[in-house]
Amino acid sequence: QFSIGCMTSLRQLELHEELNQWSDGAVRESVRHIVGVQFRNLATVGGSLFGRFGFSDVLTMFLVLDAQVELYKGGIVPLSEYAERPKDRDILVRIIVPKKNAKFNYQSVRISQTDIPVLTCAAARLQDGSYRFAVGARPLKAVLYEEPAAPAQQLAETIQQQVVTGSNMRGSAEYRRHLTGVLVRRAAEELENRAVQEGN
Repeated sequence: QFSIGCMTSLRQLELHEELNQWSDGAVRESVRHIVGVQFRNLATVGGSLFGRFGFSDVLTMFLVLDAQVELYKGGIVPLSEYAERPKDRDILVRIIVPKKNAKFNYQSVRISQTDIPVLTCAAARLQDGSYRFAVGARPLKAVLYEEPAAPAQQLAETIQQQVVTGSNMRGSAEYRRHLTGVLVRRAAEELENRAVQEGN
């Protein structure tokens, strides 16, 4: 497993060779658009996850990685459970990422390069061919979907039907629902192609 201290900067995540090799560059892709290098040198992974912000690229990515968080008082809990909890005053100590045998991909849409995302989508193709998708910046916080093996277009349609989206200055709920289908399909196609190339 990877044990990531809460004060690890987003820039350290972006540059960590082993983490990015294991995640097929998805972790780097999830943080590289966040404001700029100066900001990423200061912003921490703990702060990103503790805030459970609706627009968080980091939360979207780590949900798909099946991460857990260690809390000072609350112990170790799945990030998917922690993300749904109301905010409290416990302290986030570290993030634990199990080194599962899976392939990962990250997609996002932004109006401009370093802007807050209009929609984010992280995807994982597990060893048995099933998928995990996290859709974030809906503009609500990221939500996780687990789907059995299926063609990319079918996966896209399934999640597009399930996703709940909202409207704000960056896009309407209808536009975000359309983008969900597009990003899920792109991510699934990338993962399918990689599996074919590697003979899995």
